[in-house]
Amino acid sequence: MVNHPDWLGVAVAVLGFAVTIWQIRRSESATVGASRAADSAVELVRRNQFAAAALRLQTISGDIDSSVVGKEPSAAILRLLNGWREEAMQVAGLYGSESSGGDGAAAELAELHKALRDCADAIEKIVSGEVNMTTATQEARRSIKSAVEPIAILGASLGVSGQRKDEL
Repeated sequence: MVNHPDWLGVAVAVLGFAVTIWQIRRSESATVGASRAADSAVELVRRNQFAAAALRLQTISGDIDSSVVGKEPSAAILRLLNGWREEAMQVAGLYGSESSGGDGAAAELAELHKALRDCADAIEKIVSGEVNMTTATQEARRSIKSAVEPIAILGASLGVSGQRKDEL
């Protein structure tokens, strides 16, 4: 004869096991969702940081030109060149995560590195005593403009939400 309480216990145990499996799967999918949300938040911060840095690069670039044309003291121009280099190094670190990749991104990053080197050369000329700021900074200003243009375009294409405007 079959003992009904034993079968009832087995049925409750199987049901409990099934509920446990179901809960594990639910928590697993919640974990994946939370991970995706965290990744998305990190990407949003990175894109906003890139957009802000691109704008600062553009602003400092204009300030360098204005200072050279306005015959500002060499110390002011040195501060601007050093400030541009600091921002450019930050952008170089962020650039790979924002660009679409490929040869275009590599070329743009190479332009940025060239501008960094030319900036360092201009700083060296000024520190060494070259008096003509137009001549001392000419190559750096040319390189800066070439490097800033694609970065500024990419920075402007990022919306406030962190998405490119074409993704909205």
